[in-house]
Amino acid sequence: MLRLVLVGPLLAIVCAGCGSLPATDAGTDASARSFDASLDGELPDAGAIASAGLEVGEGESMLAPIADGQTLLLARGCQGSQHVWISLRADASLDPRGMTVRLDLFRARDDLRVSLEFLVRLSFQPDATGSSSSLLGLTLQVPMPDIAIGEDLRLEAQITDRAGTTRTVTHTVRVAWGTEVCGGMGG
Repeated sequence: MLRLVLVGPLLAIVCAGCGSLPATDAGTDASARSFDASLDGELPDAGAIASAGLEVGEGESMLAPIADGQTLLLARGCQGSQHVWISLRADASLDPRGMTVRLDLFRARDDLRVSLEFLVRLSFQPDATGSSSSLLGLTLQVPMPDIAIGEDLRLEAQITDRAGTTRTVTHTVRVAWGTEVCGGMGG
């Protein structure tokens, strides 16, 4: 019994890095279709963050807004890969429970995806005033940093709530090696 208790969380961690899992109910399947259908539209200007109802920032435990042209630092993760920390803030018009979150990094010159797919249903944490909700410390993995470092990249963030309301923001960014290593600061 103890072995089963320890194996369950381990499988969850291992599967988190796997590709998409099959939908478990019809609601999830329908939501995924509407989310994918929303990708056909035009993306708003990167400067339209406030009007879009979505703010994208960097940070593990707080949101520091990202500006176009900013360099995001790659952190070395505990499992041997590297990532950038991404945090999101949505306005109160969106239901914070069970939002579908999509994050991508593309190389600007040829649209090559330089991040792993990040497409997950997550709940945001409402703030004390009820004016917004946040999701902090998402790890957007960059498996082969040599094809991303020194390049202009397009960071795309998209959230869709359970009612199908979608918000999308894009930023032009760069990545560079940071000093953070698994569990703390490096030197």
